[in-house]
Amino acid sequence: MATDKRNKISPASIFFSKSNRVLRSFDRFSKFVKATQLFCLLAGCIFTACSTPVLFDENIDISQAGWPENEVATLKVPVAETLSHCTIFVNLRHNDNYLYDNIFLEVIAVSPTGARVADTLEYRLADERGKWFGKPGGQWYDCRLPFRSDVQFLVSGNYLFHIRQLMRQEALPGVGSVGIRIERGTMNDE
Repeated sequence: MATDKRNKISPASIFFSKSNRVLRSFDRFSKFVKATQLFCLLAGCIFTACSTPVLFDENIDISQAGWPENEVATLKVPVAETLSHCTIFVNLRHNDNYLYDNIFLEVIAVSPTGARVADTLEYRLADERGKWFGKPGGQWYDCRLPFRSDVQFLVSGNYLFHIRQLMRQEALPGVGSVGIRIERGTMNDE
């Protein structure tokens, strides 16, 4: 009696066939685990990036005619928390009508006790090719310029921040607003 070789299954073929199925299942499971890990990593990055604790963020609009040389933008910042270390930024919004690649500012911070800290600062707003720094939005560029890092407010109360342009121009065109932003943490924490 003749046997059909096509129906004959060797023990090796059973072993390899099961092994291939196991490997395919393991491969699918491995891809699932990698996809899950990637999703968790991205979700963690998004939640971490969105959770920057902003304590204060306010801007003052500047006239379309330009920022007058003698006009001081004053912001009143209520501070209730004195334990956290903070980073203070100067917000500056400008457009393509701004004539320079830098800006000089005088920033004076006054505590509730009357103590004053004054700084004259220069910020670069464009690279050497004229490409603006900052976040573009429509016709405006929003710049967050570091003023002070690792600041700890010593007393609670209202702090005043006075900001004045020092560009030696009567009316500085192209500036839309200026302000202060205070975030919990230091720039080195990022």
